[in-house]
Amino acid sequence: MSQVSVRRRPALVTFAAIMLFLLGGFELATTLAELLRPSVALLPAVYGATASTLWVWALIDILYAIVLFFAGYALLQGQPIGWWVGMIVAILAAIRWFFYLWEYPWVGVIAIGISVLVIYGLTVHMDYFVND
Repeated sequence: MSQVSVRRRPALVTFAAIMLFLLGGFELATTLAELLRPSVALLPAVYGATASTLWVWALIDILYAIVLFFAGYALLQGQPIGWWVGMIVAILAAIRWFFYLWEYPWVGVIAIGISVLVIYGLTVHMDYFVND
């Protein structure tokens, strides 16, 4: 009779997945705010966003939010691609929100903090994603 070993998902990996879902929700919320009211666009002077090009940035932000949601879902499934995508998007999110610190300091600090927690949770339990 063979025994099947069941590996439990570490709590920090679950936390990282939930935080990626949260970052994706933040991304969608800011995108909707930019689309519905272009005057609240994040740093329009830096990006050169005008009413005619704002939809391009919104499309990029929506795609980024979809990637964040995919990374969270893949982490919950225990897929190694979830680890890679989660690390990449968390690092990119931290870098991106660093540039928003001057305009929106509280939102930037919260988003960077969430990104750092995701990176920490994924690096501590990297062995969970290694195929045996």
